[in-house]
Amino acid sequence: MDRCTAEADYQGEAREDGEPTAGFHTKLLDLGNASGMMAAGYTSWALMQSSSETETGYEKSIEYEGFPGMESYDREGQYGSMQVLVGKRSTVEIQGHDATIEQIRAALDLIDLAKPGALGK
Repeated sequence: MDRCTAEADYQGEAREDGEPTAGFHTKLLDLGNASGMMAAGYTSWALMQSSSETETGYEKSIEYEGFPGMESYDREGQYGSMQVLVGKRSTVEIQGHDATIEQIRAALDLIDLAKPGALGK
């Protein structure tokens, strides 16, 4: 199985008041020539509709720029993630800490999803 992963981290500069700053972890995964059951194991979450909520956060299926995905966020801990299936074999995930869901979404907005999607065509 030829799969490729690229990851990057970003941590904002320290604030003078000592409060934490938002940080992000980005992961791009191309499943390469994986197919059938192997690919389904990596992407089955994108095909299911789900939603759950706790006292401090939530997890739900989303559609982001026409692509299926998942979004989760914990308001108390100020961390969350957005994961999107792009094309038939690529996923893009942003995890954020000390961040709002809007900041996590804005970080995902910076990625040109048309490029990872071209891999799966």
